[in-house]
Amino acid sequence: MLMDVREQTPLRSQWTNPREPVAAGSLMKPFAAIAYGAAHRFEYPDFDCRRCWKANGHGRLSLVAAIAYSCNGYFLELAQACTPDDISRVASIYGLPAPSENNAETWIGLGGGWLVEPATLLRAYCELAARAVEAGPAAVLRGMRLSAHHGTSSGMRIDAFAKTGTGPCAHKQK
Repeated sequence: MLMDVREQTPLRSQWTNPREPVAAGSLMKPFAAIAYGAAHRFEYPDFDCRRCWKANGHGRLSLVAAIAYSCNGYFLELAQACTPDDISRVASIYGLPAPSENNAETWIGLGGGWLVEPATLLRAYCELAARAVEAGPAAVLRGMRLSAHHGTSSGMRIDAFAKTGTGPCAHKQK
């Protein structure tokens, strides 16, 4: 889905039913990062990624780079320092449902334990953009801008805040 955040209108979508909850994959990582930040005075550490979707890991990353490259290793480290209450609080602020499973993997979008309607997730991202002056959202948005220019979203070739998310296939098999 591609959305104009200022107008809160979809520009393009390939979802046949944006009201059907799906596992949103890595699109949940920014919210896990904000939950971590809220519990840790928005001081984000650098981590060494040695295990990730990228074969040899990403090496040492900041939050901004971890968002840009959608680093599982980095976000697992952050999420392991969160509590279910941290995640639930942020989910509530951004209008997201609470995850049905309470573990770090679920909180960063791995597996199917946190289902959300694509339309609800888009509204959560609009709220994220609206909070751009706050410490946690500002850092996340810098990572999303880097993603659009050099990271996992760079194939779109646009100047935007962007985040990729790979989740389990939700399409019905024919």
